[in-house]
Amino acid sequence: MFVDFPYQREAFPLFFEDMFTVYTLQVDFEKNTMIVQMNNQTRSEDEWESYVKKTIYKLQSQGIYVPYENCNVLATVSRMAGI
Repeated sequence: MFVDFPYQREAFPLFFEDMFTVYTLQVDFEKNTMIVQMNNQTRSEDEWESYVKKTIYKLQSQGIYVPYENCNVLATVSRMAGI
């Protein structure tokens, strides 16, 4: 993934989440393997909606437009260094 628009910095996804599920990615670079763990979302529907709205507000305050009605998955990433 690329982050820090308008710059293109590589980032590795750690979590993908929607209203129902959280996917956690765990990578072992030495073994060149990846494990995807699936868990139920712990947020209620109201908590999820609030979380999405706060995230979109933070992005928009940085000049990144995200239409609320099209946002159904959030990704948490870690910037990659030395690549």
